[in-house]
Amino acid sequence: RTTSSRSACGQHSPTCACSGLPIYNPPHLYSFSRSALLAVGTLSPPFIMGGQSSKLHPAVECELLASTRFDGPELRKWYHEFLVINPSGLLSKEEFVKQNMEFTSFGNEEFWQHTFDVIDKDQNGEISFVEWCMLLSCINRGSMREQLRLLFEIYDLDGSGTLDKQEIVHILEFLNGHRTLARPPEEIADEVFEAMDDEPSDGVISFEEFVNGFSRYPSIKNSLNVLDDAFRGFKESRFTGETSRLNG
Repeated sequence: RTTSSRSACGQHSPTCACSGLPIYNPPHLYSFSRSALLAVGTLSPPFIMGGQSSKLHPAVECELLASTRFDGPELRKWYHEFLVINPSGLLSKEEFVKQNMEFTSFGNEEFWQHTFDVIDKDQNGEISFVEWCMLLSCINRGSMREQLRLLFEIYDLDGSGTLDKQEIVHILEFLNGHRTLARPPEEIADEVFEAMDDEPSDGVISFEEFVNGFSRYPSIKNSLNVLDDAFRGFKESRFTGETSRLNG
């Protein structure tokens, strides 16, 4: 997006009066400016107006309007629902794993612990509303590339920025415990690397190789996509019957 003379909230200048910060344009939806959010206090409580209030702080709303695909009323609705479940305004790893083990059909504890680390962008051991909202926006309304970024980060177990064969096998083993795969995880991983690890082969898959290979090979796409299986509980109610853009 390009920065216009007005901010994403439609009420403020590019240097938003409610935050005193420029409205930034993140490189992709699922990543955001940690320094900007820290400056308005959204990565640690309290980031709401008036202490224990259900009203989303205008500075936070402006940032999320610029960084997600939700409008103001939707953000306020999500914020209210987030506080109902998490009154402190933060979601711990223990509670996140517990909730997803109970309320999704994807019941692998190790998978959800790793997924928490992917969502917890500032690595402080808690998920804020901002981080949670970024996930919802990506899963429900993100572009194919944005959803692929999330999927890539889930497979990237060591956070190196590349995928090795064992990481793909490991996530497929999680998936195999939920639904039966057509072939063994090791066989799928071999096919993935043969298709995606472009010449000269270096034994790892970069994000760009992942994006290009995912688009070219339907069989790989069907095998690797865990978003619709694992994240069904994060779907907006009107989207629950739909699959992610990765199946398009």
